[in-house]
Amino acid sequence: MLVNFHEIITSVYVDSDAAMAGVLGQAIGHIAAGSYVSLGNHPWYEEWLFLLATRGAPSHRQLWEIAPALWSLSGLAIFAWTARAVFGSLSAGLCGAALLCVGAFGRFCFLAINWHSLSLVHTILVAGASVWLIGRIGEISWRPIILLALGLGVVSALPTASDSLFPFWAFAPLVAASVAVAWRAPSRERVRLATFVAIVLTVAATGGVIVASSMRASGVTARELPITLVAVGGIGHNIALLGESYAYLGGGRLTAPRLNAQSMLAPASASLVLIALIAGLAQLVRVACRSLLRRQMTAQALFYVAFWGSSLLTTSVVFICTDAPRDALSGRYLLGGYAAIAALLPLSAARSARARLAVTAGVCAFALIATYQLSRRPFDVIKPPDEQLRFPGPSTAAALARFAQRQHVTYGYGGYWDAEELTWSMNFSVQIRPVRVCPGSRTYALCYPQLGMVSSWYTPKPRTRSLLVVDTVGTSYNGILARDVTLGKPLAARRLDVITVYVYPYDIASRLATPRCRFTWAHPC
Repeated sequence: MLVNFHEIITSVYVDSDAAMAGVLGQAIGHIAAGSYVSLGNHPWYEEWLFLLATRGAPSHRQLWEIAPALWSLSGLAIFAWTARAVFGSLSAGLCGAALLCVGAFGRFCFLAINWHSLSLVHTILVAGASVWLIGRIGEISWRPIILLALGLGVVSALPTASDSLFPFWAFAPLVAASVAVAWRAPSRERVRLATFVAIVLTVAATGGVIVASSMRASGVTARELPITLVAVGGIGHNIALLGESYAYLGGGRLTAPRLNAQSMLAPASASLVLIALIAGLAQLVRVACRSLLRRQMTAQALFYVAFWGSSLLTTSVVFICTDAPRDALSGRYLLGGYAAIAALLPLSAARSARARLAVTAGVCAFALIATYQLSRRPFDVIKPPDEQLRFPGPSTAAALARFAQRQHVTYGYGGYWDAEELTWSMNFSVQIRPVRVCPGSRTYALCYPQLGMVSSWYTPKPRTRSLLVVDTVGTSYNGILARDVTLGKPLAARRLDVITVYVYPYDIASRLATPRCRFTWAHPC
């Protein structure tokens, strides 16, 4: 990853869902009074505050690219330390390697600013802090317990406000694990543990409300996807998608392999992930059904197993029972469960010397496959599996920047999947704003926008040229597939790989329609 980091991070920012954070962050300090900022379909307030705090740094662009890697590695260190404290050094190595050696989509989730990686780091922090406390709760005084609870609650307020998945990843498991430990603990330790959990949850919930309210009051908003329970007939589909998504995070696919090394290794990687998932669930059932086994475990080990077991179960059940999952990219909702699979590996390894050898061999094989995949294809742009899509890459962005310079254009408009990543790739020399085709339009009339935007972007600029980016049919989705003829005759046009660019003598924003007040990708009333 260190050797190929430039290629990896470049491939991450070819996806507009990742580039959106940097593009919005760059707008900080240039947002007109009375404007609002749309963060998209989940309110990543904590990450926005990070962008706000670092926007003035001289090399903030490079900082934003490397920061998710740094906080993900910090979480990995805490994750391994927690496993070592409970099960020993070998187990820490197994857990750390299994979580580090994810596939291309897993790396994308950990390296993009706003793709839930920071919420997973907070989840790991909750688990690590609690395991540390459980080992000392009968010895230390009330003061460090309360201070730790207050600190953990304050830190957890940010993901509570920012990510609706965080309570399922961290808080429900915290309660379940605390109950499991308190069940056999002396009454004095029960009271301390109950107080600790109550303070953490109360402070986090209160702080989350304050953070979310403050962000909305300042004009930073999000329109979350409407999530409902899935129909009974859809549960089977979601179960199959659950396995596919866990495998996809690990770099595996369940499809039949083609006759090349990359394709043939993908089912092997998927099999290893699913074997680890099934083994982890089997061990959870074993621990739950055998009271003698639970009594033999230390309080720290019982808390650890109960926490990550509950996190795996709640994450997976929410995934199966809601209509949020769409394809394997929905695996981003499963990061907490994926970490739990890695965390529970020591439980399988602890059964016998043969089991320890099998788990170690499996993790080593998984790591070798991931290393080979990464070394062969570091520039791997994430898109839904089995969809033949092509996004404009760095070479297209460079060609567009040269064309725009010759045409004296610095502003433009395009579909969401082009706008954010082209703007980032051109280092803001040309700023492409996301637009969409108005629903029901037969002339490709444009409305604003889909995701990630600042409302003042669409204030028309007088006497300003602008350009329109049009996608080639079959290369993107939800794009602009033809120019609106009512915009008039363009001054110039140029085909650049998978896009065609049209230059107009005025600001196209003056012709955009205002979105209606209902849930679409248009935002908000």
